[in-house]
Amino acid sequence: MATSYLRGELIAVDGLDGAGKGVAINALVQHEKAKGRSVFDVDAYCKENGDFPEPKHWKDFDTLVMSEPGYETVGGDFIRRKALMQGRYTGFITANAFATFRSALDALVTIPAREVGKRTYKSRCFAASLVNQPIQMMEDGSGPDYDVVEPRGNHLLPDGKHGKLVKLVLGEPGNQFSMNNCPPSMLIIPTIQNMQELKARLENRGERDKLENVKLQEKFRPHYESMWLRLILENLGARVEYFDAGVSVSYTKARVVSIVESYLHEKATKEGLFP
Repeated sequence: MATSYLRGELIAVDGLDGAGKGVAINALVQHEKAKGRSVFDVDAYCKENGDFPEPKHWKDFDTLVMSEPGYETVGGDFIRRKALMQGRYTGFITANAFATFRSALDALVTIPAREVGKRTYKSRCFAASLVNQPIQMMEDGSGPDYDVVEPRGNHLLPDGKHGKLVKLVLGEPGNQFSMNNCPPSMLIIPTIQNMQELKARLENRGERDKLENVKLQEKFRPHYESMWLRLILENLGARVEYFDAGVSVSYTKARVVSIVESYLHEKATKEGLFP
């Protein structure tokens, strides 16, 4: 994977809805600020301006933080308000919408920022599409019947139709762009085993949309922790880390910071630098 020109790290946090992605990202942002590093909030900019920021907006910041889907941009608005919240569109259409938005975000923000050495934290990445949309398509019957192109490498994908749908999502042009040009340096996956705890968290958030149905989350869970997903990321050069987010919020905050600091220290040591 020829992405050595990407000097800045992309550290993504992905996993089940309600498992603690937001807590983890917020902890990392607060840690950056505590170290004296300035943080540019891409989501806040998009909410206020209805478009992606240009380099001139973030060039004086050390770190960028963002999420998928974003807010108030054309793609982010479609996904967040229509495809997900209203449940009006199939998993097949949603997969395409996510991939299109993702490639635009990476082309216009993530890649330019990494090229000049900015550290980037992102809530969700293409891993979410590889796990979530194939299962959505199986649930709503929206996946195509034809065979799809075999992805390069042996990813030990799921058997049968599920595996074919994962290949379909892998082959989305937007996902291919992001995977080949802007893979994460590290993917952190908070796990949670107690589904009643997860249900309580979702209910406390007041989010009852289709994706955050606990039965769907139960179907997603083994795939976020699967070997096939891990191999896809590792073959792209990413480090994959898991931790138990069901312990407590304070543990989640401390653990995600520890994971990232360990990774950055190791990277700096290899490069002859100091974190």
